[in-house]
Amino acid sequence: MLKYFDDDNIYMLYRILSSFDFSSSSHVERVLFWSGYINELDNYSFNQWLFGAGTYLNFLLGNGSENTYLMVLSQSGLIGLFIFGFPLLLALIMFFRYPRELYPLVLMLLFLNVGRIGVGWADGILMWCYVIGVIYSRSTMINRENKLSG
Repeated sequence: MLKYFDDDNIYMLYRILSSFDFSSSSHVERVLFWSGYINELDNYSFNQWLFGAGTYLNFLLGNGSENTYLMVLSQSGLIGLFIFGFPLLLALIMFFRYPRELYPLVLMLLFLNVGRIGVGWADGILMWCYVIGVIYSRSTMINRENKLSG
């Protein structure tokens, strides 16, 4: 940890600054992994499309997909992607009713495209607590508004 956060080492600063350089090697490699995953998904059987193939593509390509949606699709299939995406879709629908309060949700959904976020232990708990909190709090607000107007 000291290697990355020591005052004499500016590795993390360079890493953050390279996030805005779209010609950097990390962005180029990310696109290569996306295309590799998409190309290999063409070879999936019907059962693999439905249920996924676990971490097969991770081992075949030597890296994760660098995209949460591709990772869920490749590992858990269309059924897993539906289970993963359904609450996200519900929360996104609520965004259109409450855009000022829920704009961080849209940013989070966009960040799922450029990393494997929301599927790990710590980030997954935080992400799903946020999504479920949005769905619950907004659905109770809708019920209260209907009772007041009715």
